[in-house]
Amino acid sequence: MPKICVSIAAENLEQLENDLSEAQNSAADFLEIRFDFLRSSDFDEALRLADRIKSKSVYTLRDESELGKFRGNNEERTFWLTRLANAGPMLLDIEFNILRINDELMSHFKKNNTSILISWHNGKQTPNLDELRALMSKMKQMSKYIKIVTMAESIEDAISVLELYRDANDSNLIAFAMGEKGILSRVLCGLYKTAPFTYASLGSEVAPGQLSIYQMRRLYYGMFMKNGIGEIH
Repeated sequence: MPKICVSIAAENLEQLENDLSEAQNSAADFLEIRFDFLRSSDFDEALRLADRIKSKSVYTLRDESELGKFRGNNEERTFWLTRLANAGPMLLDIEFNILRINDELMSHFKKNNTSILISWHNGKQTPNLDELRALMSKMKQMSKYIKIVTMAESIEDAISVLELYRDANDSNLIAFAMGEKGILSRVLCGLYKTAPFTYASLGSEVAPGQLSIYQMRRLYYGMFMKNGIGEIH
């Protein structure tokens, strides 16, 4: 069965504690903790709450420029990304565009052997396949874990993003399109052998077109248990 990572976008510590408990009860394979939805004054306590499940968690501090909620300046973001890295999560999601210009962060990650998921988001459109392939090639130089997410304006956009899996090779690629026309790609990307997981929510979507873990489980159960569909190689 494909692995599912549940996105947790709590806006306060009480909600975070409840969401962490619900996510674990939902039998999620992994958790993405969106620190950018919290106030920075809550980050230290949030790290304490997440510590027990950090070995299967992706820590994320998404900037507003890439569909996130963090509103601090670059200095504040660098500080907190360093703190998140030092906490030792399974993966730290860090945007490709940030690492390209912030040598301090990349140096810190290398020094501390931080496992990073290099991500890139376009919330307006889906570039052509050649552009996406060129982007993926550059991202591969930074980490074997890569995430490319676009906005689908058509079903063809969603299919185009999935074609990146042809060139994934030994990379762990997560690639899908957002929006109503991208929903199919969210489901199908989890079937690829090189995809470590796909994303789902606990209930309400955290990003456009995101399904809940319960919807995803029903779909995968029907595909795998009832119809014998396997991974895409």
